[in-house]
Amino acid sequence: MHAIYVIDGVQEEYTPAQLLDAVTEPEGRHPHPGPAEGRAVDETLDPVFRDAGLEPGCTDAYLEAVCKARKAVPAAEAESYTRIRVASVLADTLWRTGVFRAGDLRLDATWRWNDAPVGARAAFYASVRAAADYVDALGIKFSSYRHVRTAGLSELVLRPRIARDAEEQDYGFISEPYSTKHPVLGSRRACPSTLLGDAQSWVVYIPFDTADFRLGGSLLAQELGLGGGPAPQIVDADYFLDCYEVVRELVEDGVVLSGATVGEGGLLKAVRGMVEETGMTLDLSDVMRSYQEQNPLRILFAELPGVVIQIRDADFDYLDAELLLQDVAFFPLGHPTPGSSDIRVKASAKSGIQTILESLMQNAEGED
Repeated sequence: MHAIYVIDGVQEEYTPAQLLDAVTEPEGRHPHPGPAEGRAVDETLDPVFRDAGLEPGCTDAYLEAVCKARKAVPAAEAESYTRIRVASVLADTLWRTGVFRAGDLRLDATWRWNDAPVGARAAFYASVRAAADYVDALGIKFSSYRHVRTAGLSELVLRPRIARDAEEQDYGFISEPYSTKHPVLGSRRACPSTLLGDAQSWVVYIPFDTADFRLGGSLLAQELGLGGGPAPQIVDADYFLDCYEVVRELVEDGVVLSGATVGEGGLLKAVRGMVEETGMTLDLSDVMRSYQEQNPLRILFAELPGVVIQIRDADFDYLDAELLLQDVAFFPLGHPTPGSSDIRVKASAKSGIQTILESLMQNAEGED
């Protein structure tokens, strides 16, 4: 943590410990008054750009591969991996009991890292820098951090907690709307993680960042040995906070019947975990039209942070109004299908009017 890093021939200005100490509570900092502990020299690895050649008809096989996989840090996309990891761990707290806001949360961070491969030390430094930058942008802090060397897969382990001295927080550090006076983070879930068998209820997808859907750095790209191209660029901390706060209020108000976090593995893996007792038809049409995305597999497996929630049909207009008020985008995915445990994916980037016009034209051609 206290070594001088030289990446691609350029010496970095700060050590990893200095980067993290700037966004860590005093009790968790690692001050080092002496000289730096040696030098870490490495080079960055470039992302692999390769035609994935994914087949929409193989969606079930891709899902099975993703569900069985364990994520390894993509050395060429360590920065994106780290931001997605931070966002996903914070989003997981939405389902916890208690009274808290995003600004009340702290993260215990452990980098379990294999330094041996070429590019691993550069990836570690990129991960630390991304974590420090993103946590700072979110207005939260680390409660502690450490670096553990391993011979296995590298990973960033994060555990959320409430600030050590919550009653005497420095409220000048965080925005007032994103904190509470006496926060409590419970250990139980505030809502189920699986869909309830209400065929009239809505399943809604809320991305927590404005980035595009990209497969780079994803579990799918890892398991299929594909480059996948660039990873999602998670940079909009303010939008994440807006999404977090409005969803947290919906959970506390009992509007959310069930919920799941979209993180490693992507949207389809999150929905798969929700359909233990009921199936559903997953309609991606609104998402594809909004993002002008022609490939549904990018939406299904890109690891863009977000949540999937289930709400009553009677609460749909209320949800619409609340999210519109906060300028938060959401996408209805469909309804549960009681009596089934299957997921059927429906995808079309065409608008309803375009579909109707094409149908009319086909009928007219058939009459000639």
